[in-house]
Amino acid sequence: MPSVREPKVAVLEAFLTFVHLFKDLKQVRIATMGGKGAEAQHWKQAGIPGENGWLIERNKSRSTHLVGSDLPYRVHSSLKSLPRVFASIYGPGAVLDAFHLDLCGMLEAQSDAFRPVLPLVLEGGDAAGRCLAVTVADMRRNTSVERFRDVWYRSFALIGPQRAQALLKTMKAEQRAMPRSERVVPHQESMNPEKAARREFSLFVEIGELLRDLPFLPSGMVRYAYVSRMSGSPFRMRTYFFHFERRGLAPLQRSQQLAELWIASPLSFVTETGMVPVNIVREPVLTKETIMPIDPYLNLRQLVEHASDAAKEQFAKLASATGDTSKAQVERDAAVKEVGELRGELTALKQRLSEMAAGILAGGGESRPAAAVPQARPRRPANLNGSAVAHADALTAEAKNIRVQMDLLRALATKDAAKLEEAKMAARRTLGVTRKSNAGNIVGALQARTGGKFRGNFVRRAMEALGKVDTLLPELVELYGKIDGLPITQNQLEREALQAKRKDQ
Repeated sequence: MPSVREPKVAVLEAFLTFVHLFKDLKQVRIATMGGKGAEAQHWKQAGIPGENGWLIERNKSRSTHLVGSDLPYRVHSSLKSLPRVFASIYGPGAVLDAFHLDLCGMLEAQSDAFRPVLPLVLEGGDAAGRCLAVTVADMRRNTSVERFRDVWYRSFALIGPQRAQALLKTMKAEQRAMPRSERVVPHQESMNPEKAARREFSLFVEIGELLRDLPFLPSGMVRYAYVSRMSGSPFRMRTYFFHFERRGLAPLQRSQQLAELWIASPLSFVTETGMVPVNIVREPVLTKETIMPIDPYLNLRQLVEHASDAAKEQFAKLASATGDTSKAQVERDAAVKEVGELRGELTALKQRLSEMAAGILAGGGESRPAAAVPQARPRRPANLNGSAVAHADALTAEAKNIRVQMDLLRALATKDAAKLEEAKMAARRTLGVTRKSNAGNIVGALQARTGGKFRGNFVRRAMEALGKVDTLLPELVELYGKIDGLPITQNQLEREALQAKRKDQ
């Protein structure tokens, strides 16, 4: 029968094994958040000297307990002031070989305090350990989930939107493949894959921002998820191991490589009897070129389909030379020149196709010379009380409402309450609403009908009333992405609009 032990104890022992890969434990200088001293007991058993261990604990009662215990390690009260204390004791240039940032919550609450400590772990020569472990809660309420929109757009500055989407997609797949633990009590909320992925994505963004201006990258990384009972009740947690090396890359390149390493690193679910690997079919981190392949000659390709064999041959040379970066530039230039000489043929062909299309639309196949058209009788003036004017007035009112709703969406996307209030006041003036008792309800209803379950119908109405789909849809994609904090595509909006139209029919 396999032995049973607390999962977090297994993770703490695994971290010492991880550190030992890079430096002898009897020489390592290490620090952790103090707590009750459970991790320090493992240090003592591993033979780490008393002068080399540091326990960071700001709680006075726990700090007093640590000082009075049989643990030989130093106790300090402040994480933020640790570099200054190190400099005073060990001199300038002192380093930490290993550090375990063991948190009860998420990293964002401690990132400012941890920022000055990070150089202690990263700096030093080749003899330095450069090992870091970060433990975070995987179930506690935190701002990374509630304000994920901000985290999402911060990730764009780190790695770009395409890589951010690929990374989050992989994390969600890992959460869905995660085993369920029987250690969670019945009344406790079960693991939500969406929220768990957002918490891990938030941690990636926090660590990426901490490392952005430092010339270091992880050379190795391991991830663990588990349910711990060390505090007396089950608590979902995650621990990440990093080993760093100096890398002279641009900040964007370092962040992108961090994302690639993150999704490639092994993830294990730790149980009382062992570790269960979490395996998924991993997709490569997508770049702009791979996620949205663009044919720069799409329109020209459609014309060449109807051109002569010579035009097709020269176009094939151009397309292959452009698609294959190993082609010599001189070959590309020659192909471009030859295709340019066919411009007259293609232009004439385009005109011919247009004439054919006009003839077909007129109901006569091939276009013919225009016949004499008898003078049309002048139309009678529309009845001012008739349906034509009423329909035109309805279209005008609808367009006015849509423009007001678009202005409200633009203001809402700025996250600026003052701008949103200005947009609401402008909406009241545009709509001619003067009574304050009605103004809030009318404008509020217009704003509410731009999102949620009404979004598809609003997109449909906007497309019908305003037209300009080529510019309208990209703007709506950008606005809804900022408002909802989630990736959205133009095709998705078009599908929602089509579904809304079918419901109305």
